[in-house]
Amino acid sequence: MDKHAETLEMQQTQRGFNQGYLIAKHQPELYTDLSKSLKKHGENPYSKGFLSGGKQHEIEKNKEKQKIQSKTAINTKQPTKSTPKPPTKGR
Repeated sequence: MDKHAETLEMQQTQRGFNQGYLIAKHQPELYTDLSKSLKKHGENPYSKGFLSGGKQHEIEKNKEKQKIQSKTAINTKQPTKSTPKPPTKGR
């Protein structure tokens, strides 16, 4: 593959990645439909990039959810106090 073809392929992959990421972020239903269609029509640099961009968005979204869940879990935990029991009067 010559330099020009390689550069063109990289540009198509990058363009697909960026568009896949943004569509997955802002219009997830559309991303799902488009990715199904791209998978049916075979692989090319653009479709590889598009699918990778959508996957990257999903990874970042899941990381953000985990971060929020762990912060919520930390904030909702009550501090454990060891309170002494009051003395009981004889039996």
